Amino acid sequence: MWTSSYLKLYEKIGLPKPAVDIFSRKIPLLSGVWEAPGDVWGFPPALLPLWTDGSLFSYQGYWKHWFCERKMTIVELRPEGGLNAIEIARNFDQLASLLVLYGVVAADGVDSEVESFCVSVGVDDPYLIDKLSVDVGDVPEALKTLPIFTDDLPSCLLDPGEKYAGDLPVEGEVVGDLRNFCLIEFPPEVRGNMKSKALVPSWLLPGDKKNVFDECFRQGDMLGAWMSINSNGWDVSELKSAMARLADVSNDDLFKELADAWLLASDAEFVPY
Repeated sequence: MWTSSYLKLYEKIGLPKPAVDIFSRKIPLLSGVWEAPGDVWGFPPALLPLWTDGSLFSYQGYWKHWFCERKMTIVELRPEGGLNAIEIARNFDQLASLLVLYGVVAADGVDSEVESFCVSVGVDDPYLIDKLSVDVGDVPEALKTLPIFTDDLPSCLLDPGEKYAGDLPVEGEVVGDLRNFCLIEFPPEVRGNMKSKALVPSWLLPGDKKNVFDECFRQGDMLGAWMSINSNGWDVSELKSAMARLADVSNDDLFKELADAWLLASDAEFVPY
């Protein structure tokens, strides 16, 4: 099964043990929240999926780029506009608190299941999270005052002018070279305006990505080929072929393992993006 290949990959990458244990179902997710993945319906290989919502075609997981210096972060991948990666946490402690927030909302308070889950994932005070959900609302913004969030907010929680230590686009704008980004990271409402940006790479423009990948591959541009694969505009069979070709010329054994795991997952029912 594709999940066993990802499990081996996660251990080699060094994902936090509680995240890996939830993925492998050693730690059960809280009732009525998310589900450890089984069926798949399509995700870009930059996503290291942890769990799904089971109905709305969304994933939560780590977001890891290759062939550049981008740092790994945590996103929710939503089907809006042909898939959109939204940063929801900067580290596992933040993600665990978010899961507990979902749990106390679903349970209408802190019950024994929530308490047991907190012990497993290292959340110290579920009652504080429950209080914040009452005082602020049943929304992720309720967690902004927790110390683990205050100095390192994920982009989804930023208000105008607030400091951001990450490198995902914020309101469609990025810091650094646009070549280090893929189209899925930009909100659907700004994708049509990408051509107005200076020196925009071809994979950030709307349209089919096979020819873009082929040109990057021909030029030996591994970064461009990778970002093309993770940008909207693919047929499933062409996407799988592109990922296999990129893995064949890579000298990174871990990347080859990612490709093998992702190709196994894409053998299931796979919706193009």
